[in-house]
Amino acid sequence: MGKGTNGDKVSEDVIFNSIVKEAGGFYTLVLTVASAFLGGTLFFLEKIVGTPNKYSLILLGLGWMSLITTIGLSAFIRFQNVESGRLALEKKYNEAKKLDRDKEAKCILMIWTLIIGILFIAIFGIINLWIKII
Repeated sequence: MGKGTNGDKVSEDVIFNSIVKEAGGFYTLVLTVASAFLGGTLFFLEKIVGTPNKYSLILLGLGWMSLITTIGLSAFIRFQNVESGRLALEKKYNEAKKLDRDKEAKCILMIWTLIIGILFIAIFGIINLWIKII
């Protein structure tokens, strides 16, 4: 039998540790992607676009705001994870569950702001490359 197993049953500790590890990896991935798109457009803006038009700049600005929102939500959700754990340790399970539902909604919003931010920046790049080619 492997560590943390009891016959065919996996211990709650192993499951909990797996969830924590996956959550940490998820937040790291979201932050890495959001930061890469934000930093990449700031660093390569001049190379991507000679003279951007005002409409594409609006898309870029919306994309940046969306990615900044993603980063802020990620930080806030991680803070709430700590708070939820603290409440659970204090045996305040109802409060922890309420906080967890709130975190779930913020997590879904975080994913959508990441997708929207990437989409706006991609459209910005496509428009300006198209203008550059024509």
